[in-house]
Amino acid sequence: MILIVDDDHTIVQLLKEMLEKEKYEVRTAYNGASAYGHIKDPKCRGVLLDMLMPGINGAELLLLMAADKIHVPVIVIA
Repeated sequence: MILIVDDDHTIVQLLKEMLEKEKYEVRTAYNGASAYGHIKDPKCRGVLLDMLMPGINGAELLLLMAADKIHVPVIVIA
């Protein structure tokens, strides 16, 4: 499963459509707090992460992942 995390709904939808077209399972989150639950799922194999979001931003989410020793590849998007 690939997780897309961005507060811009248009970007999320475009990325989701592109990845699903390539047969990836995709989940979406619009903020860091909801993304955190998905990232802890063992099926999560990668994250496309926006850094600038309200609430828990991308940098804070990366720190949470490091603190919990969650090792999932992350691609930062701006």
